[in-house]
Amino acid sequence: MTLEDYFKDIPARATEPVLIRSLSQMVSLFKDGEEALKEGDWELYRFWTIEPAMNQPGEMAFGVTDLYPGTIGGEFNMTHGHYHAGPGAELYMGLKGSGLLLLQSREGELKIIEFKEGTATYIPSGWGHRMVNTGEQTMTFLAVWPTGIEHDYEVMYRNDFKVRVLKGDGGVVFEDR
Repeated sequence: MTLEDYFKDIPARATEPVLIRSLSQMVSLFKDGEEALKEGDWELYRFWTIEPAMNQPGEMAFGVTDLYPGTIGGEFNMTHGHYHAGPGAELYMGLKGSGLLLLQSREGELKIIEFKEGTATYIPSGWGHRMVNTGEQTMTFLAVWPTGIEHDYEVMYRNDFKVRVLKGDGGVVFEDR
């Protein structure tokens, strides 16, 4: 079976309801989120989880994200970002589109990785991760992780990534938080 065939109908294969993130749910993560929200709320991305062997030790789970293109106050659209509450690495694979993967250790070390269709990146245990769509089309990527991992999204409100990714005249611009 080809990858295209395998991922053809993800919504039908999902084992949990689709997670839809909108601007109103992530407003404080964007520099100009409050101002942008005055113009209306819109969907930023969708995430489908597929866990063939729910929480059984030694098994793998995966999910597919559709991250939509665009900017919020000049800042490229992004996923919420998270750390894992306990140990556990993750693997991201680009299926469509292009952007950046931000990785940040709990000690503050930052890595920025170009990401596109065909890219695979290992995310070490203990590193936060966020995807940023810097392209013109929907960015679709696959995430694979061990079952039983808990995702810590709340840490982003206390200790977000060190940089913002903005659309500048010449392309991508990074701004310190």
